[in-house]
Amino acid sequence: MLAAARQAQAHDSAPFKHRPGLISDVLSFYDQLMRHRKSVDAFDRLVTTDLEPSLDLDRGGRCLLRQTRCFVSTFRRYGSRVDASGRVDEHGLRSLLTGGFTTTFSRVVVTLPDHVVDSSGLWPADYDLLTRLPGLEQLDVVATERVLDSGFYERIVDLLPGLEEQRFSAESDRSPVVIVPPEADERHFLSGATEKRNSSLSSAV
Repeated sequence: MLAAARQAQAHDSAPFKHRPGLISDVLSFYDQLMRHRKSVDAFDRLVTTDLEPSLDLDRGGRCLLRQTRCFVSTFRRYGSRVDASGRVDEHGLRSLLTGGFTTTFSRVVVTLPDHVVDSSGLWPADYDLLTRLPGLEQLDVVATERVLDSGFYERIVDLLPGLEEQRFSAESDRSPVVIVPPEADERHFLSGATEKRNSSLSSAV
């Protein structure tokens, strides 16, 4: 990304310098675009369409448009460099997995929420990948009521339309079970339901 940014700056006269930490932010922005299923062309088109009508009167808009064009040039050069290397990033991997690759499993159970609830959660592009994996027949999403009430329910229904919803309650009188690890491990663990109600969302892919 740094090499691509330097090329873009040399050809497109970027309105900023490559300060320490900037490239990691540029890469993070690119990843977020891809993870939200937004192409570089769509990003360019949307921002340009929004800014161009006011360019004669808005100096800030002109600067923002120059930044956008530099980002677009950087992203395109980055993509070309990745392709030329013969390697793939996470976004290229998604394309490979949905193009002629057949899974050895027919069902996936997702127990993580999305990235809005959990920083390690799934992104829209991840759910899109799961719905298009050749060979995958069923996708289950399991979440507690607390997670669903955080707004996850609305987002997951939008990402996976046609979900079949199933709700169930954990046994209220269930006592925690003490599990003693093997090999005389000094640590002990409690397994039990911490949420009284859970939900399971299932979709036939």
